Amino acid sequence: MTYRILYVDFWKDPKIMEEMTPEDRYFYLYLLTNPNTTSTGIYTISKKQMALELGYTTETVNALMDRFINHHKLIKYNCETREIALKNWGKYNLGKGGKPVMDCLTKELGLVKDKALICYVAESIKSEVILSLYEKFYDTSTTRERIVPRQVVNTETEEETETEEETGTEKENYTEKEIKTGNIIKKENQVVKQKQIKTIFYDTSVSCTVNHEDEVALSLSNHYKSISGDTEGLNLGALRVAIKQHESINVKRAIDKAVAANKPSMRYINGILKNWEKEGYPKDEAGFDGTKTPKQSSKILKFTDYPQREYDYGELEKKLLKWD
Repeated sequence: MTYRILYVDFWKDPKIMEEMTPEDRYFYLYLLTNPNTTSTGIYTISKKQMALELGYTTETVNALMDRFINHHKLIKYNCETREIALKNWGKYNLGKGGKPVMDCLTKELGLVKDKALICYVAESIKSEVILSLYEKFYDTSTTRERIVPRQVVNTETEEETETEEETGTEKENYTEKEIKTGNIIKKENQVVKQKQIKTIFYDTSVSCTVNHEDEVALSLSNHYKSISGDTEGLNLGALRVAIKQHESINVKRAIDKAVAANKPSMRYINGILKNWEKEGYPKDEAGFDGTKTPKQSSKILKFTDYPQREYDYGELEKKLLKWD
């Protein structure tokens, strides 16, 4: 049976305690212990599989991946090979070597397609023996020279030497025909476009297909960030629960009230909503409250607005019981 080591100090890490939300911690534990993990800290997994095993939507997994890549900076993910690398894996899991460990690492490192991920994990490895093994699987040189012909107006050709940063993967060799026809520019533009394709699900301006609850929660989180100045926003899971219980309009009003009171926390917002649930939700100018119930008229409605008959119930009772 395969198992993974998780130190109790995980819960004492300042980054875990102060910067991560409950959803972040749950997602990080999954990345460290899911069935696809390997001894190298690099493994193949699709976002659909993550969503299925975590019980999230694919859009939520995309948002969490973006948060861990760009905000926490704890992982890297290759969308083409579907390989993920954990930054601190070597720090906690690759402290000791030995022949069985080295043999296992050698086998699994040979299966990695994106060699740049090996370099990424190797940065946190303290063991010199294991670090040297990782270095064998990626190119440690950082630069190389390439000669590219360039056309001049007078039809003379020059050679210019370009120094390129390498990430361990081989660059595409361009033929003379491609350079003359301008195909090299098209190919380089395609590479740039692929790198720029990134969907940020914390921004409601991005057009993407999400379910209604996620869309409303993201919108409220962005509203909170815009009025509070907080760059992280509110916990999306807590917002979805609040929306289900109290309606989105009331959650928005509670956010506004919490920020105005200089207590912009989800706990304070939930307290406001619970008080409103007991005492009644605030109403807008049209007379509607958050439960979507219209304002009741003070006039006592009657059937077709005709005056109703009045009865002497005491006399009716005597007649029915035949007391007379």
